[in-house]
Amino acid sequence: MIFLLLTVSVLAFFLCWNLIPNQKVSNVTGVFFAILSILSVLAMMGNFKYHFGMEQQTIVTRTEIAPVKQMMILKQPVGTDGSEQAVIYNKKASQKKPTVAKPAMDTKNVIKENASKNQLVTKGTYWVYKNDFYKALFGFAQKHELIKQTKTFEVENGVLVMTPDQAK
Repeated sequence: MIFLLLTVSVLAFFLCWNLIPNQKVSNVTGVFFAILSILSVLAMMGNFKYHFGMEQQTIVTRTEIAPVKQMMILKQPVGTDGSEQAVIYNKKASQKKPTVAKPAMDTKNVIKENASKNQLVTKGTYWVYKNDFYKALFGFAQKHELIKQTKTFEVENGVLVMTPDQAK
């Protein structure tokens, strides 16, 4: 919508400035459409750089998971300092090939032991539009953007957490 508004205001500015014979009407409408064009460009820049019209929203989801080989959740440190880790688990007990939660740029994997049940708690913070007006205005330009995400693997008492080398 903002692209359409910008296009229409630039075209109207050109037409008003060049085709209206009355000088006063031409100047007033030309200045109006010039200001509208400038405000549209500033609004687009503000949305792209400073998330104008957006707010941070945190979404938490909980999913039950199953251990690999009935008794294990595997973790594999990634990188030189070992602060990031990939976690290997099953989404369902009947799953044959395990799921790997790889560390991403804005995602952190955490394993919490001695929980009441095996589950994956995903807590993500996203940029979302404040209301339907901003969504209609900037909806084609920018979608919901992930800021950061934490995946917490809550593991029961009887489940072992180990590296693949330890499991061998």
